[in-house]
Amino acid sequence: IPAINDLLEVYKDKKGVIHTHSNKFTKILLDGITDKSRLMYYTGSDEKREDVIKAFKKIDEPKVLIAPGVKEGVDLKGDQCRFQILLKVPYPPWGDKQIKARKLSDPDWYNYKTVNDIEQSYGRGIRSYDDQCDTYIVDGSIFHVVKSPQMRKFASEYFKMALDSAKTVEI
Repeated sequence: IPAINDLLEVYKDKKGVIHTHSNKFTKILLDGITDKSRLMYYTGSDEKREDVIKAFKKIDEPKVLIAPGVKEGVDLKGDQCRFQILLKVPYPPWGDKQIKARKLSDPDWYNYKTVNDIEQSYGRGIRSYDDQCDTYIVDGSIFHVVKSPQMRKFASEYFKMALDSAKTVEI
C-alpha cells in the first residue's frame, strides 16, 4: 500500500487504473490509500460496475479507477488511462473446485489463464500502436512469469517484448 500511495503521487495529474482482482482486495486497498478524493470504485453488482466505468471514462479529472473486474471488455484509450497497477499476479484461485479440476486435467491451462489475464489487464491502457500507459505489477511473483518458459510460451510476441524491456523499480 505505501508503494501504491507513492505511485499515485507520481501520477497525480494522470488518470489510471488499479486492478485488484477481487472485492476483498479492493476494500483493503481503499482502507490504505491516503488521498481518497481521486478514487472511483465499485464493489458488488455488474450494474454498478458499468455505471462507475462509464463515469470514469467521461471525466477529464485525474481520477483513479480501482476495480476487480476490468481486465477484459473495457477500452481505456489515450488519456483515459496513463498508468495502471496490478495489485497481484492474477493466478486463478486454487480453492475453486472447477479451477483445480481444470489444472489437474490440463496443467498448461493454469499457466495460460494466468498469462492471459496479465496480458488482458496490461492491454486496458494500451489500445493502439501509438498509445502509451505505464504498467506496474506490485507482486514479486511476476518474476516467475517473466522468466518461466512454461509461462512465457502463452504470451504474445508484443507482450514478451514489453516484459523483456520492463524495469524493476523500487519505491
